[in-house]
Amino acid sequence: MKSFFKYTAATIIGIFITMIIVVVISFSFTASISKEDTVEIKPNTVLHLNFDKSMYDKAPSDIQSSFAGGEKPLGLNTVLENINKATRDENISGIFIETQTFGGGIAMAEEVREALLKFKKDAPNKFIVTYSKSLSITAYYLATVSDRIYLNPSGNLDFKGLSASVIFFKNLLDNLDVEVQVFRPEGCKFKSAVEPYILDKMSEANREQMSKYIQGTWDIIVDGIAKERNITEEELNRIADNLLITNAQDAKDYNLIDFVGHYDEAVAYMKQLTQTKEDKKLATVSINNYKNVEVDDDKEFTKDRIAVIYAQGQIVDGKGSDTKIGDQTLIKSIRSAREDKNVKAVVLRVNSPGGSALASEVILREIELTQKEKPVIASFGATAASGGYYISCKCDKIICNPLCVTGSIGVFGMIPNAQKLLNEKIGITTDIVTTNRNSNELNILEGMTPEMKQFWNKQVDDIYTTFIGHVSEGRDLTTARVDEIGQGRVWLGPDAI
Repeated sequence: MKSFFKYTAATIIGIFITMIIVVVISFSFTASISKEDTVEIKPNTVLHLNFDKSMYDKAPSDIQSSFAGGEKPLGLNTVLENINKATRDENISGIFIETQTFGGGIAMAEEVREALLKFKKDAPNKFIVTYSKSLSITAYYLATVSDRIYLNPSGNLDFKGLSASVIFFKNLLDNLDVEVQVFRPEGCKFKSAVEPYILDKMSEANREQMSKYIQGTWDIIVDGIAKERNITEEELNRIADNLLITNAQDAKDYNLIDFVGHYDEAVAYMKQLTQTKEDKKLATVSINNYKNVEVDDDKEFTKDRIAVIYAQGQIVDGKGSDTKIGDQTLIKSIRSAREDKNVKAVVLRVNSPGGSALASEVILREIELTQKEKPVIASFGATAASGGYYISCKCDKIICNPLCVTGSIGVFGMIPNAQKLLNEKIGITTDIVTTNRNSNELNILEGMTPEMKQFWNKQVDDIYTTFIGHVSEGRDLTTARVDEIGQGRVWLGPDAI
């Protein structure tokens, strides 16, 4: 009994100490947030931008990384908002871009680039300087808005055009005796996600759409570079075709950059621009700290609001997250915006390759209900394809990033048949009892009956018919016209328009 009380007392003391530690940690975390909320910067500060890490339309919350001292996620919304804020902030003298790649992809780079061009236009007395050890084509496209581009003497500029490749598994699956049973409406010949499992090279339809997409992307990139660097598009293509950029000096000689130089030389130039003494450190602020700086925008207070709802990631049934669109979670957000009297309109920001057709249908219904009470505007980011387009097609307006991949109006189903692999190559057999002839429909251990294949073909045909029907209503087109331009094909922004 004495031991019992001794261990019980020890347990109570341990719990008490643990509670104190949790309270201290919580207080410290709260204190750090409060401290972060009161960031102040000095005059002649430079906004420092680095895009090497991954970027999302809206950064996922990451409390664990804050505890671990890790790098906070970057959101496109935060970047754009703070570039705009820097335009009118008297304490910001310019922007310093230090990056080698762009973690958000070419479409997000386009949006950041447009924001930087607006910064130059609205704040002509402020500068943009880029320094990089080495530049990818996406990072370079972004950097061309700069007043000066510095490239490390040992660095390089990747300037040889764009390409896209697909890995095919058909021969491997044939060797393994695995059959992939594909269900795709006849009108969805461009729906190419199934091709790696049934072909050993691109279909003509897929080659056509991919060629048009990468060529259209390259044309937009070349046009933008030509305007900012004062080089003709013909010359830029000649440089890329002939692989004329092999080192930093080549990039300088062909006027793609301004200086072959080191980091300290770029900093020294910015010190001159900010009138910072040589023995003083250049004052800079990162985007994650600058977002907590308050700048008066001279706007009058209003209780009226526009709700911005982010739909980024794969579309799934059930609950979602910051990087996954769950129909239950998104519907709740849309419904909340609809029921809020202070919300006068809704912007649905879409960055999704698609997913569940059923979840997409349910989300679309919630958007239709909201439209009866207030406008719903779709904003397409990097991708708004298949289900991503499905949930948006009836919005009052659709605004599309020029480099967005959109469309893919189509559907497919895919079920593998591994019976030969298991039975003949591995030696595994199965035996099944059923109540009805086709109750064993989704068994990968044996092939499907012709009757079941017909059943699944009808399922995908029905979904496709429903899909193009929604698009027809939302975009005021005939179903025949939607089918003609749909067929599972993806489009670049200007072509989609």
